[in-house]
Amino acid sequence: PSSMLSAMPSSMPSSHPSSMLSPTDCIICDDVETRWMSAVNDYCATSNRVKRKCKKSPYWRTNKFCRLSCFNAGRGYEGDVCCNVPSSQPSSMLSPTDCIICDDVETRWMSDVNDYCATSNRVKRKCKKSPYWRTNKFCRLSCFNAGRGYEGDVCCNVPSSQPSSMLSP
Repeated sequence: PSSMLSAMPSSMPSSHPSSMLSPTDCIICDDVETRWMSAVNDYCATSNRVKRKCKKSPYWRTNKFCRLSCFNAGRGYEGDVCCNVPSSQPSSMLSPTDCIICDDVETRWMSDVNDYCATSNRVKRKCKKSPYWRTNKFCRLSCFNAGRGYEGDVCCNVPSSQPSSMLSP
């Protein structure tokens, strides 16, 4: 419901515009891998390349590879304000006002070893398959972006680097 969207923080990380962003001002971003990534089944939502390539590689910037995952990792391309729709979801089915703000909380073990939801390989193995993960909705935003969201979740896009404490109404 749109009332959930009012909980969006009034300021975003420095990689995003500092003015208040309305969810209706966002765009649907895809998550297209490079040809090489596709060949080796390296997915944007779980790839370690997102940390190294998004804003740093001219080739990636020009082609806007992994656009949604880059945005979620706080490394979005200039001018991008992405709405959160997994690449398997037709963009015509959702409006940005039909979403909820999802956090991206790691398991305790993941936190202890600095394994972050936005880049963890565990997302593709655990989201819907692990009862422990389903019960606790770990990595909720990253699971949703990887097309493995928890039942009933339609997440709005808040970068995973945004502290979850700022998302409370």
